[in-house]
Amino acid sequence: MIIINGDVTLINDNFSRIYMVIVNVHWSNWSMASLIIPFSSRGISFNVEYISIVKFPFSSIAACISPNSIDFRSVNNYQYETIKTFTRDDFSLKEHGPNQWIQFVNRNNIAFGTKSGLINIVNLSNFSIKSKHFPDIEVSSTFCAHNHLAVVSPQNELVFVNIENDDIFIEPPKYIIDFTTTTIHHTFFYHRLKQPTLACIAENKPCFIQIPKSATKTKKKLQPNFFSIDNPTALSVNPSREFLVTSHPDGSTVFVSLNYPNSRPILVSKCENCQILFMRWTYDDENLITITSDGNVSLFEQSSYTVYLIKVPELVDLKCVDFDETTNSLIFVNKEKELRVVEFATLKHDFIYTSSFIYDITNKIKFPQKIFPIFHFARNTNSIFHNQYSIKNKSNENKSNKEVNQEVNEELLNKDSENVIEEKVLIDNKFCTASLNSFQVGDKVVELEGVKGIKFLKNYLFVFTFSSKEELKMHIFDEYINEILTIPFPHVIHSIETNYLDTLTVSCHSMYTIISTSEKMNDDHTPIKVADNFFLGMKTNPAGHQLLNAIPTKNHSIYLLYSNGTAKGPSSNLFKNVRYIFYQPDADLVYIQHDNSYSLIKEGHLTQFKGVACFASLVDTVFLMKSFNFGEIVYASELIAPYLLINNFGNTNSAYIHQIGNKMPARFNNILALTVVSGVKSLFDNKKLTNVKTILDSLDSEKSAEILAISILKLDKNSLREQLMNYDLNWNRYFKLFDSSKQKLCLHYLKPKLFEQVILNFVCNNEKISVEGVFQLIEQLIIEGKILRSFMISTIIENANFLNILSYIKKVTEMSLKAAIELFERDRKQFNIKDDDSTLKFLGSTLGRANFSILSLAIFLVINEKWKISAILQSDKSALEEAILYCNENSDSKYVELIKPFIE
Repeated sequence: MIIINGDVTLINDNFSRIYMVIVNVHWSNWSMASLIIPFSSRGISFNVEYISIVKFPFSSIAACISPNSIDFRSVNNYQYETIKTFTRDDFSLKEHGPNQWIQFVNRNNIAFGTKSGLINIVNLSNFSIKSKHFPDIEVSSTFCAHNHLAVVSPQNELVFVNIENDDIFIEPPKYIIDFTTTTIHHTFFYHRLKQPTLACIAENKPCFIQIPKSATKTKKKLQPNFFSIDNPTALSVNPSREFLVTSHPDGSTVFVSLNYPNSRPILVSKCENCQILFMRWTYDDENLITITSDGNVSLFEQSSYTVYLIKVPELVDLKCVDFDETTNSLIFVNKEKELRVVEFATLKHDFIYTSSFIYDITNKIKFPQKIFPIFHFARNTNSIFHNQYSIKNKSNENKSNKEVNQEVNEELLNKDSENVIEEKVLIDNKFCTASLNSFQVGDKVVELEGVKGIKFLKNYLFVFTFSSKEELKMHIFDEYINEILTIPFPHVIHSIETNYLDTLTVSCHSMYTIISTSEKMNDDHTPIKVADNFFLGMKTNPAGHQLLNAIPTKNHSIYLLYSNGTAKGPSSNLFKNVRYIFYQPDADLVYIQHDNSYSLIKEGHLTQFKGVACFASLVDTVFLMKSFNFGEIVYASELIAPYLLINNFGNTNSAYIHQIGNKMPARFNNILALTVVSGVKSLFDNKKLTNVKTILDSLDSEKSAEILAISILKLDKNSLREQLMNYDLNWNRYFKLFDSSKQKLCLHYLKPKLFEQVILNFVCNNEKISVEGVFQLIEQLIIEGKILRSFMISTIIENANFLNILSYIKKVTEMSLKAAIELFERDRKQFNIKDDDSTLKFLGSTLGRANFSILSLAIFLVINEKWKISAILQSDKSALEEAILYCNENSDSKYVELIKPFIE
């Protein structure tokens, strides 16, 4: 059993990455379904006097309150149509003052009123209203608790107002909160904590007060629990993760665990010279949204412990704002008194979608949809399409996409807003969007009640519904969006995943259903005929409790992820501290995200990497940059293909290389070169070196030479280049295909055995070459004492006269016999190729004929050629004198015994 624990790291930790542009690649499964990014805005109404906006949870209604009225708007309407307005008359305004607060109470009721005690209750089911003035109540803050409106006065008097009956009345118990000298404020009540709790600010600290349901009827002792955080300006609680987040006057936001109220707070983010205007968790408790006075939106994504910062200029100095989880939008009033919405985008690789449109990041194309709001999105990865569009309005029509380098540090994939093609209608089945009671493919809208999920598989569209009659169904549509099958489905739908090949998995909290179109489906699957030559099998499996999703792979393994952060893989592998899991089908990779690291699984091999894997392509792990401008989606990537290639897990390289070559030919050479480079920098072991050799040998000579040439350029240190050229690759195969600069490097750094193969190939064929700068190289090598290498190079170079070059290097030609012996001993040891000294013997004879007798004598002493030693000493007086001097000064040298017989 494998147990993996993801380690929590600092939220603001910077990643060390190789950034790469993400364009024109083959995308696959998105992982971070909960991550939303503010992307676009639009106007709703002008000249509004709203002082507060409240979007009611689990409702399609938003209330906008002004000093004299309240508007109820439908968020299911594109223009947030006003469906009901209540306006107070002049007498009420004069008697009680303007509206000053609004409070959601429960699913059916909201309250609004004045500081002077006027309370209005609106029933949202029928928009009836009732009002009552309580002259003894002065309202400082409000919250909802146990279906009651709770009111706190400036003197910290707490009362509970019963709103359920025809009459509005105050419950008998009245509380005086006497454990603080300051008026409590920023009051929020959380039913989903272990105990129902009021969170507020008191004594300039966060304070929790447990309030049981019985406390609304019978007086109880209220006990405060203070946190060791000073001077908060606002707070927000994450009940699921049990976090408290507070903002502060210096623009910082920190969080602390509810279980450790005295622990040191952890910094989430900080803005300079600004204030936090808005802060709250999304309803799924996955993202903390904060808005600052200078228009920055900060997103703390709980699933990856990552903070993203987006500048939204029109949010500067906003008047009021709330977040609508139905449309994933901010509803706000700006300083010009305009009611607007900022639509958040859900990220789906090279596409994103908001509540009203789809956007193609790569091609900068916007697809407005007929349905609103968009709840679901599905890509058809099996569709063969040709970007057929019916163009309504297009700007910069003839402007081509900018060419980009694949290795720059970061790139904005959507940076010129004027290049956006504003109106295009898709007329193929490239993707599908769905709202609550309809879905759209291309330009076609199909009405279908209670859509809970959509997914493509093998060019068929699967739609899952839960109707008002509480009927769970699975609908299958063909490529022309004709419904070809509808059958009951065994459970509710919370998550749908696919392996992009032949399998869907549909999950609820306690079970999951496998839908397989594989010809090799298990016998325990219930067979279902969908159409001629199209069958599928279904099987429902129990999964325990709190299942989030089930992720299928190409080999039909299933990974189960639970809400407590544990995950189960095949063979009972257990993973802990898991945030999400996704599958990359092209590379057959499973990604398991922990807090700030991810595990990558390939063919049963697991490796952990630091960082956040948003999703993946065939060759990259892709992540979202942490800071960018409004209207941009900025991706960067970490190349993982070299890691896969160099390890060749499960001997899958052949198929993997073929995929890379077919799907991203422009990156092919670079990826394989980086594979070589990563191996050099990590010091190849035999297995990895064999894998690289196999890759290069499987390609034609020209392609392999191109890859090695790029590798040499990427190794920015000569020591690394030398290390590369010491590996037993088929350099003789590539040498003639290199340009002069690479040939020169090979001649300089190839290890002797490989070097000799290159030289002999030319010698045997009686060929010579011209290499730019080689004469300087020969001179450099001679000076470095690498005489054998320089001599052999000269034998294959046109117009290269080794002896002539040598004659100008006095450092060598005028050295003593002792120095020459040491030189050739060292050179022989480093460069002796076959242990037969044939090259040294030839060099010695060449030097002798050119009257470099001391150097020649030194060589023959080193290789023990006695008759050559004798010939030199008998014919060259200067050599004899040098030999006598050597014997006198180095009597213990082994070479003295060779010299003595010839000088006595």
